[in-house]
Amino acid sequence: MEYCSLLWDGSAKYQLDALDSVDRRARRLIGDLANKKFKSLEHRRKVACLSVFYRIYFGECAQELLDLAFLPSNREAP
Repeated sequence: MEYCSLLWDGSAKYQLDALDSVDRRARRLIGDLANKKFKSLEHRRKVACLSVFYRIYFGECAQELLDLAFLPSNREAP
């Protein structure tokens, strides 16, 4: 469910709610260990998006991805 999560983060809320519901059901089946060890799917999705944003902004990503990114006019490319 986490594969390419930053791509489907922009999906409709009802679709994300359905994915989050599956995650919650799976965590209930696994038990207390999963609830203590892992954050929610929504949290992991947001962290993945912020991580990619950080890498793009600071130029710590593949050149192909950097070429696609919008750079502010007051900042030079790395």
